[in-house]
Amino acid sequence: MAESRNSSKSSARGLRADKRNHVKAAKFNLEEFLEKINVRLQALEEENVLLKKQAEMKCGALSDKNDKEYDRQNMRTNNIMLSGLNEVNDKSTPEETKKIVERFIKSKLKISEKLSFKCDIIIPKGKQTNTSKTTPIVKCRFQNVNDSNKIRATRKEVINSLIWINEDLTPWKLLK
Repeated sequence: MAESRNSSKSSARGLRADKRNHVKAAKFNLEEFLEKINVRLQALEEENVLLKKQAEMKCGALSDKNDKEYDRQNMRTNNIMLSGLNEVNDKSTPEETKKIVERFIKSKLKISEKLSFKCDIIIPKGKQTNTSKTTPIVKCRFQNVNDSNKIRATRKEVINSLIWINEDLTPWKLLK
């Protein structure tokens, strides 16, 4: 038994000696290590500068796109969609439709001012049995944004009726 204890002690001493010898053989060079770290750091800084430039270019492109979209959106605010005007049918002309819309604006919305706008009739395609699908939609293009804003401000006048006043291509039903 004594021999087995000695052999385990000697093997443990041998492992420690091997580790010491291995560390001495490696001869860790601090200057070489710092040089490698500095090279990596420099490469990362250059990559960071490049990524910042790319991000600024993308932000600039997005900003330009957003500005164009905002400018285009202002053109859309002149448009209002009217649906549910019983007098308008698929055979109505734009002139007749404009007169009907003018009467609607004066009688229902109580706006007495003369508003300048053009009308287009949009006839939805769908089943003839569904009346909401076959009711023509009137697209009014106002020359002045303030005129279309007056219509938007008085939308509450037609709540609980079958008439809808919508933003252009924006669903907004006037029912409580």
